[in-house]
Amino acid sequence: MSDQPARGRQLVIGNLVTPLGVFLWATSFPTTALLLENWHPVPLAATRMAIGGTTLMILVLVSGRARELQWVNWRDAFFFGGVILAVSTTLLVTAQDYADPVSIAIISSGIPVVSLFIGYLMGSEGLSARKIIAIAFAVAGGITAAMAGITEPGEFRGGEIIILGSLVLFTVFTRNTVGRFHNVSDLTKGAATTGAAGLTMSVVIGGIWASGLVDFRYDLNGRDLALMAWNGSISAGVSMVLWFYGGRLLSVTIAALHQNAAPFHVMLVMFLLGGGFLFDRLIAAALVIFGVILAQWPTRPRG
Repeated sequence: MSDQPARGRQLVIGNLVTPLGVFLWATSFPTTALLLENWHPVPLAATRMAIGGTTLMILVLVSGRARELQWVNWRDAFFFGGVILAVSTTLLVTAQDYADPVSIAIISSGIPVVSLFIGYLMGSEGLSARKIIAIAFAVAGGITAAMAGITEPGEFRGGEIIILGSLVLFTVFTRNTVGRFHNVSDLTKGAATTGAAGLTMSVVIGGIWASGLVDFRYDLNGRDLALMAWNGSISAGVSMVLWFYGGRLLSVTIAALHQNAAPFHVMLVMFLLGGGFLFDRLIAAALVIFGVILAQWPTRPRG
C-alpha cells in the first residue's frame, strides 16, 4: 500500500510536465514554418539541434550535474542521439517543407500507436482493450484538431511519408533513451543525446557545405535569429528534457498520447497572438484528455 501514494504523485507530476513539454515542442511548428521561408531544411535541423544541445549542456554545468557526464554511455548517446535522433529531426524539418501542416499534424497523431506497437514487439508493453480504446480516442482527438477549420487538405508532395519515418525513428530513440540511461538525470540524458545529434549533424553538414556539392540557403536576419534561438533552446532543448521526464514517469506510450493535443497548443499560441479560436480543437483536446485518463485509470484487482 505504501507504493500507491508515491505512484499517484508520479502520475500527477507526469501528467503536468508532459503537456508542458508538448506545448513547448508544438511551438516549433509555426516557428519552423517561418524559418523555412529563408532556410534550407537540412542546415535548419542541424542548427536547431546544435542550439538545443548547447543549451542543455550549459544547464547541466550550471545545475552542478557535470559529474553525470562521466557516467553517460557515450556510444549509446552517439548512436541513438547522433544517428537516430539526428536523422529523425532532419526528416521532420524536411517533411514540413514538403507537406501541408494539416497532413503533418494528422500523421503525428500516430506516435502512441507506433510506441505501443514497438513496445509490444520488444515485449515491454502489453496490449489491452482499454489501452487500445484510449489510444483511439487520443488519435481521434489529434485528427479532429488537425482538421478543424480546414475545408480541404493540401496535395500530396511526399512529406507525409517522410514524417512517418521521422516518427518511427523518434519513438525508437525515446524508448531506448528512457530505458538505457537509468544512471543519469533527465537533463543529462537530454544534453548528451541532443548534444550528440547537434555535433554529428554540424560535422556532416559542415563537410557537405565545405565541399561545395550543395549550396544551402540561410538568413541571419534578426527575426530568424530570434526564432532559431527559441526553436533550438526551448522547442528542441527544454521540451526534450520534459519529454524524457514524462516518458519515465508515465511510459512512452502514455506520454505520447499527450502529443495529440499539439494542434490545440499551436492554436492557443496563435489565439494569444491575435488569431482566431476554433471550438473544434477544444473538443479535440477533450478527446485527447479522455484518452489519457482512460489509459491510466487504475484497475481493480481481481479476487
